[in-house]
Amino acid sequence: MKLAARIVLTSRPVAGGPIAAVSEARAQGVSSVVATSGILPPALSVMSLNRAFLPLVFAVPVALSAQTRDPVADRIFRLGMDSSQVEPLAQVLLDSIGPRLTGTPGMSAASQWVMNRYREWGIEARRHEYGTWRGWRRGVSRIELVEPRVRSLEGQMLAWSPGTARPVNAEVIVLPTFSDSTEFVRWLPEARGKIVLLSPAYPTCRPSEDWIQFATPSAKARMDTAVAQVLRDWSVMTGENGRPDSSRMYRGTGYTLALGTGTLGTRLEQAGVAGMITSRTKLRFADPFSSGG
Repeated sequence: MKLAARIVLTSRPVAGGPIAAVSEARAQGVSSVVATSGILPPALSVMSLNRAFLPLVFAVPVALSAQTRDPVADRIFRLGMDSSQVEPLAQVLLDSIGPRLTGTPGMSAASQWVMNRYREWGIEARRHEYGTWRGWRRGVSRIELVEPRVRSLEGQMLAWSPGTARPVNAEVIVLPTFSDSTEFVRWLPEARGKIVLLSPAYPTCRPSEDWIQFATPSAKARMDTAVAQVLRDWSVMTGENGRPDSSRMYRGTGYTLALGTGTLGTRLEQAGVAGMITSRTKLRFADPFSSGG
C-alpha cells in the first residue's frame, strides 16, 4: 500500500537575541543570579527581604522542614505552605509567556517579566546579555495523509525547522533496518524526495491506562509482549558486549536518533529527503524481555 502525505510548515526568523540572559537581583547585600535561557525556567532562586517574602517559582536550594534552627528557612516553609505564589507565577510563565527557546521573543519576554517582578518586590535587577544567536519563531504546522485516504494528522515542527514555503506532497516510507551503515548509505538515494518515518507503528492506539484498567491478564500480557518486541526492533543496536554498536546504532544506520532527529536526521537531510516524522508516545507497558519483566 502506498502512503503519501502533504506537509505545510511555517516558521520565520526573528531578530537575533542573546544566547542567554542572566538577571542579577540584589537586596540587603544578598545577590541572586537567575538564568533565563531557553532550557531553564527564568525564576529559580529565592531570597529573604525585610517585607513579606514571596517565593519565586520551582526550586528552593535548601532542604526545608517544618522546624529548623534557621528562622529564614522556617519563614520560607510557612509561606510556601500557607500562601504559596507558585501557581499564579507559573501560570504567567508557562501559559501566558509559554516556551522560551534560546534567542526567541519568548525568552526575551520571560527575562523582562522576571525583572519586572523583582522591581515590584523592591529588588534591584539588571539583565546581562552575552553572545548572539539566530532568532526563530514557530508558525503553523499542518500534516495531511492524502493516500490511501485523506486524513488530517496531529503534529508539530521541531524547533529551528525551516518553513516549507509551499505545501510539500511526497511519498511516505518507513526507515528500514540495515545490517550496517554501509547498507544504509547504499539505500539513501531511495529516500530522496520522500518523507521518512523514523518511529515504529505501535500495535495499539489505546493508551496504556486503558490496558491496565480494562484488559484481561492474558490480553495485557500479549500486548506487553507486542509493544516490547516493537521497541526492541527499533532500539539502538548493541554488540555482543551489550553496549551500543557504533557501526550500527539506530536501525543499523550507524547514526543516532537523539532528541529531535539526532545525527540520523542530519544525514537524511543531506541525502535530500522531503521531511522526517517522529513520534514520542507516553505508552507504559511491561517488558517481558527484561531481567525484571
